[in-house]
Amino acid sequence: MNSKEVKNNAYTAITIGPIGKTLAKARSVKSFWTASYLFSWIMRELLKKLPEENFEVLSPHRAGKDVSEETSKKVGLFPDRLFAKGELEEKEFKRIKREIFGELAEKFKNAFQDEKDDIARKIDTERDPKRKRELEEIKSRYSNATSKSEDIRKYLENYLSISSITVELSSDCSILEQLNKYLDTQELFNKASSHTDEDYMELFIEASKNSFLEDYSKENTSSSGSNKDLKESSTKKRAFPSTSEIAVSGWEQNPPKDANGEVDYSKLTSKTGFRNCYKYLAVIKADGDGFGTYIKELKVDEEKEIKENGEKENELTRFTKSFFEFSVEVANELIQKTKAIPVYIGGDDLFLFAPVLEGNVEKDVFNLIKEIDDLFIQKEIGEGLSMSYGVSIFYYKSPMSEAIDIADSMLRKAKEEKEEKEKKKDTVAISIQKHSGQKIEFLLPCKHSTDKCKQETGLYKKATELIRAFKEDDSMLNSLIYWIEDMYETIFTDEVTLYQERINAVFDNFFDEEIHKENEVFFDLLKKFIHSMHHSEDTPRKLKDKKKLLHGILRYCQFVTAKKEK
Repeated sequence: MNSKEVKNNAYTAITIGPIGKTLAKARSVKSFWTASYLFSWIMRELLKKLPEENFEVLSPHRAGKDVSEETSKKVGLFPDRLFAKGELEEKEFKRIKREIFGELAEKFKNAFQDEKDDIARKIDTERDPKRKRELEEIKSRYSNATSKSEDIRKYLENYLSISSITVELSSDCSILEQLNKYLDTQELFNKASSHTDEDYMELFIEASKNSFLEDYSKENTSSSGSNKDLKESSTKKRAFPSTSEIAVSGWEQNPPKDANGEVDYSKLTSKTGFRNCYKYLAVIKADGDGFGTYIKELKVDEEKEIKENGEKENELTRFTKSFFEFSVEVANELIQKTKAIPVYIGGDDLFLFAPVLEGNVEKDVFNLIKEIDDLFIQKEIGEGLSMSYGVSIFYYKSPMSEAIDIADSMLRKAKEEKEEKEKKKDTVAISIQKHSGQKIEFLLPCKHSTDKCKQETGLYKKATELIRAFKEDDSMLNSLIYWIEDMYETIFTDEVTLYQERINAVFDNFFDEEIHKENEVFFDLLKKFIHSMHHSEDTPRKLKDKKKLLHGILRYCQFVTAKKEK
């Protein structure tokens, strides 16, 4: 398309929803993935169906609709907002929406029919009267839903919002900023869904036979990574692994199962190499730092870069393309090489489930984050940009919605303002909600994800080295944690922490037994970390907060190495 054909000052923005309301209905990994993927699918369909003449999509990357199915069917890649240069006729937009609602209604109807048939088969073989009654009740809901095709379509048209605005904007303003403001206002007036006797959306995302899950679970013959093994072994009965399967997947690929299909930990805890953290899994969420400000400066009316086909493209389009390519690379890396279960990867917005460890302390959540950041550096997305992460580690039986809320909360903490009114950037915020009721929280600032040199020498690197240096669970670490809690603020004054030698002397005085000598590497790294922490601008200013950071790191060490719950 020749962008000169586009009406100069006309811009269109489209928003879809309600994402938050839909995700709130989910109760399992499978349903969270389905709820999120549904909106990504809608956006992908919009990119396919929107006109190409005189309508230049600025974001998301339009050609992304053609990404390989082995990736596009495994993870949501498309956001909930679209921005374009050009005018969209109301008649055309209504036609597109009718097509999308029709296709989606058919997916819902087929899923309900398949689910009804599947439950009927389970009822025929079920011997437990109580469970049989439960299945009969569920079957009744799906049976009722299958008979109401027209109701399903009307429900979707009322429940889902696909709305657009077209405005004229001058080229000297921040186009995306202005369009986002219009959409924010638009969403305030979006209609609420009408009341129905049945929540068809909940039925759909909880169904194990919907078409999205069927596509997800198809054998990926081109993948060779270990994640494929997990998914192939676990998809013989269902598309997605359970929380217990994800938790243990980094250590045991085919764990014994109980009658409910959950991992039978009673048969694992006595095995050599078992760690208590294999009963836990992580929700990891990411958000970009500085992206809003950066995008404001990108031009949409100046075409500089020459594309391969000879056409020009503006700065925003080029950025959108680069960002989408980054999303695909991250998705492929996670799907093919890790045990992580990505739910949504949309550039600077990321949501995934993962085991706490993949076999050893070298492959933990910090390693996953590093792999993502390494791709970010390689892609050279934009100067001064970085990623912050919120991580929620939770017991496999804990409510998943709470764990996701905590991940959101930790992400906000990673990005909130300091006392000096400076923005925290490039931060990982960790929360561990233990089954015992204890909570561990700490923030590791400044990964320096856009600076390879600082990434290799900074405080964040020293912290992860310290974490991985501790290999065994024993009383030594427990006593060290209590000593830090009681003595840190008294001993580690400015005078002591001024020189590395003085810190070394403190440890030589208090920790001179044989068990400490056996952990010499760990203690050397600990002493260096304390010195760096007191001289780094990245860490908290107050002594009590420095102690809290160190305390959190040591508790994390204990958590990932412990054989039993502490």
